[in-house]
Amino acid sequence: MNANAIAGWVRDRLIDLLPALVLVVPMGRRAQQGWTLYKQTPGSRQELLVRACPHPSPLALNGRPERRDEIRTVMREAAALTR
Repeated sequence: MNANAIAGWVRDRLIDLLPALVLVVPMGRRAQQGWTLYKQTPGSRQELLVRACPHPSPLALNGRPERRDEIRTVMREAAALTR
């Protein structure tokens, strides 16, 4: 499945299953790239808030411990925005 097909699937299937969705947190570069591609597809939900952060894998965090704080900050923002 190519990137455009995945973006279409997200638009046509996944997002439609989440009508109360207000915020998306793409975690990691690939998720962020995918979300950017989704937002460029016709019919995407442009009103959704987005707060991106690094991927939480050990590989991503062990070499850069400051990323843990970035993730915590984004999760706190997400929690505050959805209350």
